[in-house]
This record gives sequence, C-alpha cells and structure tokens, in this order.
Amino acid sequence: VGATPTALPQVFASGYSTNPNLSAAIEEATLSALSSLPRPVEGSSSAAVDLAVVSASSLYDEPSKIVPSLLESVATSAERFGYSAVRNVVGSTAGGVIGSRSAAASSLSDIDKRKSGGSGNRRDDDDGNSPAECTPFEAEAMPFVSITLALLPDVEIRP
Repeated sequence: VGATPTALPQVFASGYSTNPNLSAAIEEATLSALSSLPRPVEGSSSAAVDLAVVSASSLYDEPSKIVPSLLESVATSAERFGYSAVRNVVGSTAGGVIGSRSAAASSLSDIDKRKSGGSGNRRDDDDGNSPAECTPFEAEAMPFVSITLALLPDVEIRP
C-alpha cells in the first residue's frame, strides 16, 4: 500500500495601500500580500499565484495601469518571495474597501524584516509557513488599493 499524497492547502493573503500614487499603491499592496504567502515548494521553477483579486479606488485617474502594475510587482519580486507570475486577475474599482493588514508590519521595511528572519507578525517558533496575524481596515472616499492573492492547488479557474 503506497502513501497517500498530501494535498496542498489553499492559501489567501491580502495587502492594501492608501498611497495616492496608483503604481506605488499597487506595489505596496502586492508586496504586503506576497509577504504573507508561504514560500513555494523548493525546486518549483515557475511558482505562480493562481488568482489575484484587486479592488482600487475610483478616485485614481488611470485604472488601465492596475493589471500591468500588479503583474510587474509580482515578477520583479520573484527572487524575494518566490512567485514569478499571476495566472488569473479579477478586479474592480470601488468607492470603499474593507481588507486586512499585518498586525505587526506597519511598513515595507517590516515586511523585509519578517522575510529575513527579523521581528514581524509571526511567532518565534514559526517555520515561515503559518498564517500571519492581521487586523481589519476600512477605507472610504480616499485612494486605496486592496489586493488578495490566492494559491489554489488542484482548482481550475475558468474565465
């Protein structure tokens, strides 16, 4: 009797930004979400995020920049977080958003500390693949970007 293969879990991670510059906001939100995902399995040459759900404030002037900026942020951070692409993107503009942020990380420098083993929102005995603690937030009538990234093994997403 052979061993039953272990199913990989489905994982969701969110990030947000209220930066008034759309490209900067997308990068900040994307990096925040990526920092909460588990590292890809060693040896996987083309790890990709299966789904990105993006909500951006309707106050931004250039919504056509959203998808290209998201894809570029993921690709340029591949060495840092291990994901080089996003397979599917769903998005909208909105007048308000709810989301979550890391309970301990208040800036991108905190994200860097967490990834390099410094202080952050993970427990001291954490292996880097446990869920991070987070706090909810709400933004209305202000610029914002909220991004949720999902790893969905064995799930087929149809357009």
